[in-house]
Amino acid sequence: MDRVNWGVFAYIVRRILATIPVMVVVALFVFSLLHLSPGDPAAIIAGDTATLDDIARIRQKLGLDQPLYIQFVTWVWHLLHGDLGISIFTNLPVSKLIAQRVEPTVTLTISTLIISFAISTDLLPVQGFVSIRDGVRPFLSHIAMPSLALGLIFAALIARMTRASMLDVLAQDYIRTAQAKGLSNDRVLIGHALKNAAVPIATIIGVSFALLISGVVVTETVFAIPGLGRLTVDAILRRDYPIIQGIILVFSAAYVLVNLLVDLSYTFLDPRIRY
Repeated sequence: MDRVNWGVFAYIVRRILATIPVMVVVALFVFSLLHLSPGDPAAIIAGDTATLDDIARIRQKLGLDQPLYIQFVTWVWHLLHGDLGISIFTNLPVSKLIAQRVEPTVTLTISTLIISFAISTDLLPVQGFVSIRDGVRPFLSHIAMPSLALGLIFAALIARMTRASMLDVLAQDYIRTAQAKGLSNDRVLIGHALKNAAVPIATIIGVSFALLISGVVVTETVFAIPGLGRLTVDAILRRDYPIIQGIILVFSAAYVLVNLLVDLSYTFLDPRIRY
C-alpha cells in the first residue's frame, strides 16, 4: 500500500474510532437526562388512585428502585445486545416500535433532500402517510407536501452555500488558466470549479441533516404522519423513558454516521485533505 492510500486508510480508521466515544457520551447524557428529570414514571403508570405500595411494586418491576449506576450498567448491557428496552405503556419492544415508525421518517428525510433540488407534484394531501407498498402515486402524493415544507428551507440553504463556494472557486487562477486553454464552460464549471467547491457543500448537507431531525418532529405532527417524530412526542407526553432513550440513540447514531460519511467524503472530493 503506497503512502497516499495508507494515509487515506488511516484517516478513515481514525474517524470511525472517533465515533465510539461520541456515542458513549450520548448514551450517558440520554440516561442521565431522563432519569434525573422531575417526575416518577412509576407514579404515572400507576395512576392517580394508586397507593404507595402499588407505586413501589411498579418501581421494583421496572428496576427504578436500584441505584442509578446499576440502572445505567444494566441498560448499557442490554443496549450492547441490541435490546433498547420495553415500552412502559405498550409493553412492546422499543426496537419494534421504532422499526414500525422508521419508514415514514426515513422517506420524509430522503424526499426532503431530493425536493431541495426542485421536485413538485399536483393533488397533494396535507395529512397522513401511505406506504410505497400501497402504490407509488399515492405514496408520492402524500409525502410531497411535508417534504416541500422541509425542502424549501434547505434548498435555499444549500443553494446559497453552493453559490458562495462556486464564486470563491471561480475567482481562482487555475479557473482562468482552464478558460484560457479553451475549455468549454461546462467542463470548467463541472470538472474544475464544482469539484473544488464540493467540500463546503458536503459540509452544509451534513449540517442540514441535523436540522432535519428536529424539523421532522414538527412536520410529522402537523401533517399527521405516524413516524418517529410522532412517536417521540407521544413518548415525551407519557414519559415513556425506554422509547425516548431508544429514539434519541437512533437519531444520534444516524447523525454521527452522516457526519462520518461527510468527513470521509472529503478525502475523495479533495485528496489534499489529511488530518
